[in-house]
Amino acid sequence: MKILVPVDGGLDSRKAIEFLSARAQWLCDTQTKVELLYVAKPVEDPVEQGNFYSTDASYEAEHQMTLARMKAELEAAGFPFTHKLIVGHPAKIVPEYAKVGSFDLIVMGARGLSMVKNLYMGSVSLAVVAQATCPILLCRYESEEQEISCSMRIGVAVDGSAFGPKSAEFIGENKGFFGDKSTFEVLHVAEADKPMSLGVEPTEALKMNKKMPKMQAMKLEVATAPTLEVFNEFGVEAKVVSLEGPLQKALVDYANEHLDLVVMGSHGKGALRSLVFGSCTRAMVADSRKTVLIIPKKD
Repeated sequence: MKILVPVDGGLDSRKAIEFLSARAQWLCDTQTKVELLYVAKPVEDPVEQGNFYSTDASYEAEHQMTLARMKAELEAAGFPFTHKLIVGHPAKIVPEYAKVGSFDLIVMGARGLSMVKNLYMGSVSLAVVAQATCPILLCRYESEEQEISCSMRIGVAVDGSAFGPKSAEFIGENKGFFGDKSTFEVLHVAEADKPMSLGVEPTEALKMNKKMPKMQAMKLEVATAPTLEVFNEFGVEAKVVSLEGPLQKALVDYANEHLDLVVMGSHGKGALRSLVFGSCTRAMVADSRKTVLIIPKKD
């Protein structure tokens, strides 16, 4: 496996390093290659912006300053890594570099430091998710007391599309990365069905209302069965969790209370169509402050 880690020195990107550090033994055993990438925004007019020194030198100084901010985390990493400086715009450079370099996973913080605020929260993170051809793991800083371990409670959001099985396949192929003691749940969110009454004969409405639980159970099975089948093929035990209510609130609330990591597709169908580009992902990343693994759509 090859892992790309865009860094800016902020708390969230440091958590990305800590996330990998908790898996240091697995990374070493599997000879996983980890590369840190710092993208320096280009200085359009050095003199006007007060930069009278060599631009190349200033970019390298930024790079080294970023690594210095992460000194403690990097020294405690426990796994080998390389680091690289590229000048450009992060929203374009990160996904392009990951694709050209044939990286299997991008692990990144979801919010940048003040000097590059909004670097990974907002347009850049969404641009990376939209353009990346490999999975993206978004790490968030919760507090100084936050502990990151290999044992996690992981929820895979499914909607009946191909992304549930794809998520299960990625997890199955990299079980060690997720931790031998982690537990897995297949999450399905259903909008609450309203009882039939208006415009329907009372007797017929009663019959239809009685059928609703059975219909919901069938929908749940159809949506979750393909993902459970893939998990089973890899010998991964997973249980089904049925949630009810608005997609955004149901997932965020459940993640806040029960999960350490949420796995979701970048393009779903139906209710999940706007998962990444609408409010759901923003809510999951911003409000839940949980680690999110996004499986991209591939052509």
